[in-house]
Amino acid sequence: GFRENKFGMDESFLPELLGIVALAGPHLRLRGLTLHIGSQLLELDSLREAIRKTKAVYFGLRAQGFALDRFDVGGGLGIDYATDDESRELRLMRDYGAMVATEMREVSAEGGEILLEPGRALVGRAGLLVGEVQYVKRTPFKTFAILDTGMHHLLRPALYQARHRALAVSPRAGAEVELYDVVGPICESSDVLVRGASLERLEQGDLVALADAGAYGRSMASQYNAHAFPVEIAIAGGVARLA
Repeated sequence: GFRENKFGMDESFLPELLGIVALAGPHLRLRGLTLHIGSQLLELDSLREAIRKTKAVYFGLRAQGFALDRFDVGGGLGIDYATDDESRELRLMRDYGAMVATEMREVSAEGGEILLEPGRALVGRAGLLVGEVQYVKRTPFKTFAILDTGMHHLLRPALYQARHRALAVSPRAGAEVELYDVVGPICESSDVLVRGASLERLEQGDLVALADAGAYGRSMASQYNAHAFPVEIAIAGGVARLA
């Protein structure tokens, strides 16, 4: 990724790493290389450049006698959290597949196994976080919809300032649309799920869904402030089951 990030090791680490492999003797074998430059990529130029730079290292190590047979191109394909229109990301997936096939042709030709990790693009759209409105708090400055779910169940907005779409589960026909800060019950000022969400007028007991919570949702949930984990319900073929 970037020089200021803590992740990974660049090419300057190779002498040290190869020294570790040599010292380990038969107990450690260098099998391949992996790269990861981000987790919400909506364009492929940066990934293509990273693959090409890593390929040069891969073939350089093979030329030194290392029997590398795996190349992990990482993950990073993103989704458009601002809309439910998937056409852009479906085009991105097709272009991604074509790009990886082209760039990895030399590696595959020498028997290399290609690994990839497009997790968010596969599961992000598949999850909704549904909360019940506990209270609608109206102030002279703004209106808050306080839910029974919050940052302890969906950390991304508090941690990354990510924005998920807020949807009324059963909107009232003809109801006036209002602006809400959709917030949780946690005693933290950062416990905000969506700021300035346009929703049909809400009342206590209404259900609100946070869209595209299938990635980095339940896997990052906690029992902070002694709250329980969210109940998971899986829906397949029109049948709902406890996960």
